Amino acid sequence: MQIGKKLPAFKLADHRNVITDIYELKSDKNLVVYFYPKKQSKICTAESCRFRDLYQEFTDADTVVVGVNNSMPYQIKSFKENHRLPFTLLSDPGLAVHKLFDVPAYFGITGRETFVFDREGVLVYRFNSFFNGQKHATSALKKLTGK
Repeated sequence: MQIGKKLPAFKLADHRNVITDIYELKSDKNLVVYFYPKKQSKICTAESCRFRDLYQEFTDADTVVVGVNNSMPYQIKSFKENHRLPFTLLSDPGLAVHKLFDVPAYFGITGRETFVFDREGVLVYRFNSFFNGQKHATSALKKLTGK
């Protein structure tokens, strides 16, 4: 997905196994969608916890944060609960949304990529770092706030 493109419409089951429409979740706010490859791994846990730790700053920047993983809803629910993640996690076991966003796979593992959309749903920033999970949250927040 290229900068300047519109947020594609999609629906996925969330951590409660409730079908969630991304446009209803986003509403009129900015949106950060981050893809993490393997729940409970060291890097994915650090990445998600960094989004958690900065969550109030994202909220102050009028931004909704959403994590996407290829695990089943009950699996992402336990990940969410274990790490007290205050934002929505979505389940994409068929990788349809991963493909929609052009998130690459590495050695059979889904990629780690973060997308920032403005209030109009236009992609304004894309960040890819497979091994530096914590940088995803800080770079997205910097794009949103300039800090």
